[in-house]
Amino acid sequence: MAKTRFKSGEVYPLQELSNYFSSPINLEKDSRLTGLIGWAALIAFVVGYDIFAIKSQKAETLTRSFWRLSDGKLSKFPVLAAWVIVTAHLMLEKDVRRKIIK
Repeated sequence: MAKTRFKSGEVYPLQELSNYFSSPINLEKDSRLTGLIGWAALIAFVVGYDIFAIKSQKAETLTRSFWRLSDGKLSKFPVLAAWVIVTAHLMLEKDVRRKIIK
């Protein structure tokens, strides 16, 4: 693959997944749009959906859905596994990757 150069340095448009986990972690704020916008949108959607579900009584809330799905024998494992994966990605991946890179 041909390397593309910009004024700010070399760019890899299609970074391979294997390189992603071995690349250094840089938590400095740069010129990219902040991720807080995405988090705010996610929170607004969850709150909005739950308000709609409570007010309309036509849909179950996300909490009730989680409780119902995690209560069944067949659905308990996939629901809890998904929750653990998201938690590990958000809370542990940074520290694990830093230890691997060092």
